[in-house]
Amino acid sequence: MPRPSTVAGTRARRPLVVKLFAAFLLLSLVALLPLGLFLYARLRAALESEITLRQRQQLSLLQSSLAAGWPTGEAGPAQIDPLVDSLARGAGGRITVVAPDGRVLGDSELSGPALLAMENHALRPEIEEALQGGEGVSTRTSQTVQEPFLYRARSLRDAAGRPVGAVRLAFTLAGIQDERRVAARALVAALGLSLLVAAALAAYVSRRLTRPIRRLREAAERLSRGELGHEIRLRTGDEHEELAGAFNRMSSELARQRSEIVAEKEQLQGVLEGMVEGVLVTDRAGRVLQTNAALQQMFGLSRPPVGRTSLEALRSPSLEEILERAIERRERAGGVVRLSHPAERQLEVEVAPLGRDGDAHAVVAVFHDVTRLKKLEGVRRDFAANVSHEIRTPVTAIRGYAETLRAAADSPEERARFAEIIIRHADRLTDLVDDLLALSTLESEGYSLQLAILSAADLLAAVEEAFRPRAAEKGILLEVGAAAPGMTLRGDRKLLDQVLANLVDNALKYTEPGGRVGVRAAREDGHVAFTVEDTGCGIPAHDLGRVFERFFRVDRARSRKLGGTGLGLAIVKHIVLLHGGDVRVQSRVGEGSSFAVLLPLEGPPGAGRPPGSENGPEEGPDPAQHESGPTTPRS
Repeated sequence: MPRPSTVAGTRARRPLVVKLFAAFLLLSLVALLPLGLFLYARLRAALESEITLRQRQQLSLLQSSLAAGWPTGEAGPAQIDPLVDSLARGAGGRITVVAPDGRVLGDSELSGPALLAMENHALRPEIEEALQGGEGVSTRTSQTVQEPFLYRARSLRDAAGRPVGAVRLAFTLAGIQDERRVAARALVAALGLSLLVAAALAAYVSRRLTRPIRRLREAAERLSRGELGHEIRLRTGDEHEELAGAFNRMSSELARQRSEIVAEKEQLQGVLEGMVEGVLVTDRAGRVLQTNAALQQMFGLSRPPVGRTSLEALRSPSLEEILERAIERRERAGGVVRLSHPAERQLEVEVAPLGRDGDAHAVVAVFHDVTRLKKLEGVRRDFAANVSHEIRTPVTAIRGYAETLRAAADSPEERARFAEIIIRHADRLTDLVDDLLALSTLESEGYSLQLAILSAADLLAAVEEAFRPRAAEKGILLEVGAAAPGMTLRGDRKLLDQVLANLVDNALKYTEPGGRVGVRAAREDGHVAFTVEDTGCGIPAHDLGRVFERFFRVDRARSRKLGGTGLGLAIVKHIVLLHGGDVRVQSRVGEGSSFAVLLPLEGPPGAGRPPGSENGPEEGPDPAQHESGPTTPRS
């Protein structure tokens, strides 16, 4: 499902303290900047007022001095310029005297040819106003010296009061501009210092105001991480304290609710984990919400598949159909799911929707492993069929020969032959019943091994003594190897004799005259390995995995002819497993077979006992109880 995008998720995070600090600083700047501009304007006005006053005072003195010293005769540059030069020493500026026609009669900075070369000043704004009888003022850059000047001019009269021109006093503005710059720097420095002080105050106030909020935020983060039970203690006397109290109450309530939820979840999880049935919970989209250990074991999962789809995690289309049916119909559904991995299993599944008012937001599936039950049912059917078949054959033969004997056997020879056949089939029935009783005894829960310390050499000697005459009668070479001295094991002597007897009996049955049967014992990885080898007909490779099954025969016709019941190797395997051992078989058709029985070397008492046999031989059943078990070899 696509993740919703939000503006808040992409916007840069700005802490509240930064916002408050910026607001306070902006307010300080808004307050200080107009004040600075006002002070700068006032300072500039004061400087201009001061220079204007000084210029006017000097200009009045110049008017008086020039009127007193004005020549009565010809007034030209030769007469006026020296007078202007003498007055310029205390004027503090540049003095220019202009005739009514605009000619420059004197200048405090120029003389001689330079003075005569000056252009006519009649069109200067300040000169025009002064010649008209007023006072002219102008500010501009001098074309002569290329500096900014403040020009002020007044009309000039001689001692008799007659207008003789105009006098102009020019003050350079370079100094005023320097003073303005100095004043501006001072104002900027003062403004900067004020802003620094304001920033410090803003930082202090911002931190103080946001400190309770920071504590609340930290508590909220702890709460989001699941750290409940932390209280916030604020003594601010304002809304922050009320908010902290509400937060503490919420945290306590959440802690209580979480404890209840955790307890319920642990209880539910304990129930789920204790169930032998598998449990699967998915949402409407098929994503796994919860499983238990039994389900993971059934499907061979190493970890819970939470978050994955059921089809992706369990890979069962038939299960997916059942789940979809329960979700779509909003009703219970069931069926059978067959697995091939990690092992062949047959599961019965019941699915129920979860939700209210017919709206199934999830489904729960319960799996019952009926594999063993189905297998036992199959074994029961096969067992009943095999037993019926095995019993029917000798019973039919006995009945047939008995009827023949009753109806047609006249000579003693025929009666003896028929009687021998009847006895042979009766013995076969007896062997079959004995083997069935033996298997039943070995599989019973209360059965205990009669354990004792046994010598491997004694077991081999007993086999050799029992089967050497029969091997010689069939013309088969029986080779019994010598066991190493001191090779002992803990086991039930009668049952282990039965194991070796069954294996050697089979080897002799399926080995032709002139063949060889070998029996030996050797140490192998902490075990005693009894090996029975023959040069008989061998077992096909595809049948090797089934030779220990009940009633399984590679060649049924030959086995019945030789008198086997089909239970001998099954009895061997049960006895070996009861002793904590293992049995293996290797064979090649036409070359012979090799059966190996591995039993643990002598160990601590109780090693290899089945459950319920810890008491040993002293508290086990009476040895006479074994009378119903097999005492003769079975194939």
